[in-house]
Amino acid sequence: MMDYDDQIKNRLKRIEGQLRGILRMMDENKECKDVSPNYLLLELQLIEQLVW
Repeated sequence: MMDYDDQIKNRLKRIEGQLRGILRMMDENKECKDVSPNYLLLELQLIEQLVW
């Protein structure tokens, strides 16, 4: 059985929350200029998670 580190799980939960926020903004037809910074932050966190 694999024992996952709490820090990794917390990072992934944070990423999940950001993704849900972006999807909600898209569903609400928010302006691209409002969604883009959140999308960029999500991409950076995903890359950080993969490298870490």
